[in-house]
Amino acid sequence: MARLDQKSIEQLGINKAEDALWNVRDWADSFFSENDKTPLLDGNILIYSSKKHSNANLIGSIRCQIKSTTAKNVKKNRKYYQLNRDYLTGIQKLGGALLFVVWVKDPDNYKIYYQRLTRLYITTLLENSSAQRPAIPLTGFPVDTNNRLDVLRQAAFDLNATVENKLVEIERPDKVILPTYMLDPKNFKASMDNLENQNLTIYAEKDGSLHPLALVNNEGIELVKTELDDNKVKFGDMGPFNVRRYSSQRKKDKEPLIHFITGVSDKLTITVHNPSQKKNKVTMTVNKANNISDQLTNIKIMKYLVTNGKINLNGNTIDLSKNMIPLGNDKIKEIDGWLNELSAIQEVSHKLNINFYRDYENGQLVNQLNTLLNFVNDREQLSTQLSEREIVPGIFNYGDKLIGIIKTRDNYWNFFDKELVNRIQIFGASRSNKDQVVEINPYLIAEQYQNSITKYIGYNFDVVFRWFNSHIDIFEKEVVRNQATFFCEDLMMNSNNSTVNGYWARISKLQSIMGHLDDDRLFLDHMLVQRKLVK
Repeated sequence: MARLDQKSIEQLGINKAEDALWNVRDWADSFFSENDKTPLLDGNILIYSSKKHSNANLIGSIRCQIKSTTAKNVKKNRKYYQLNRDYLTGIQKLGGALLFVVWVKDPDNYKIYYQRLTRLYITTLLENSSAQRPAIPLTGFPVDTNNRLDVLRQAAFDLNATVENKLVEIERPDKVILPTYMLDPKNFKASMDNLENQNLTIYAEKDGSLHPLALVNNEGIELVKTELDDNKVKFGDMGPFNVRRYSSQRKKDKEPLIHFITGVSDKLTITVHNPSQKKNKVTMTVNKANNISDQLTNIKIMKYLVTNGKINLNGNTIDLSKNMIPLGNDKIKEIDGWLNELSAIQEVSHKLNINFYRDYENGQLVNQLNTLLNFVNDREQLSTQLSEREIVPGIFNYGDKLIGIIKTRDNYWNFFDKELVNRIQIFGASRSNKDQVVEINPYLIAEQYQNSITKYIGYNFDVVFRWFNSHIDIFEKEVVRNQATFFCEDLMMNSNNSTVNGYWARISKLQSIMGHLDDDRLFLDHMLVQRKLVK
């Protein structure tokens, strides 16, 4: 047999779909365009309540899209991958459509599948997948005429009723409706088995409008409630927080699982497991919050729940303690350890102006972070060994950065922080007590650790010159002259934006400070100068 080209495949698919609909012609009319160029849709199916196809008997219209394929994975896995996100969003804006996917090998070897692409279904599909072409699960189009008609009636109802893109919560609905076209009231299990890859929607009727409340599929029932303005929860003195309640029930379960999504930024999940499982229990999951303050609050809520077990939901107390598995002292200490560690990271991040929390789960940085925390939190040793004017500098690797920390008796700073560049005087334990002022130049501390100052905060000659000029009284000390030498060498070897004359002008400016000394010598290494000039 000759190989089918794409046009033949598409036409064969449309023909097979029309043949399948011919069996329900007493109740439906189909209108499909050959070689249709209309974006997104290929035609419509009209459903009637009787064999008389009059306007008075019209139930509804079904927007349709037909796709033909020879891909073997469609038949094998019952998934279709050829509709991209923009295409699906376009169908959603049009109100949804009934998708037919026709797998064809030849005119006698084919299979028809379908999926009801309601607005709600497309929203869920796109939320659950980040793929450019999400996998659309398919269901075999029934062979039996009555079952085919039930699928069409269900599609007509849902496509016209589901005008919203998400499940909602309706207080005191006038009526709750579950369309049962595809359900056999005599055999619920068989009905659920036939719903493979399909969702049925439970609706709330309120003031004449239908709103989607929940979904039913062959795995069970998913009841989803969205947040209301007055849905608030408190945990002891903490709160109120927004809360959303989800419940899910599978066919084998006698009672549903209840999920509370709450805490700061909705990052805390509390799950109350049902009795049909091995044992009643409550589990909690804290997902990483957007910032460390929120994370601390959510873990404090977790500790409160495991030690108290009561929550206040909209003014009503719910006692979860009977479902709680008692925690031993070791587990409580572990939670306290999380709180202490996060509190230390919060304090250090604020003091050093570095967001350590952002890297909190980065295993490659854990050891480096712990080294930093140990250095800044060694308060007991500091209080006994350091005087009010003493400092302890330290330089640490942190990823691809270097962090410089100056510790005094009761405080510490990041001396590579750009905000500290011009603060030549850094205060010690008490900023209000001038007797505890500690004078330091972060550039020179960097040099003492044999690290180029330009690597951290950029070159600023005037800041360093002002420091030397204000400390003439201690310039006789060899260590200070060595600092000046180091700085000038760094100026020559690492500053690429100055001219040779600019180097010498600045070096001479520093040298002039030494004019009052008997040893009025040039304090630069002669060979270093020659190498720089040749370079």
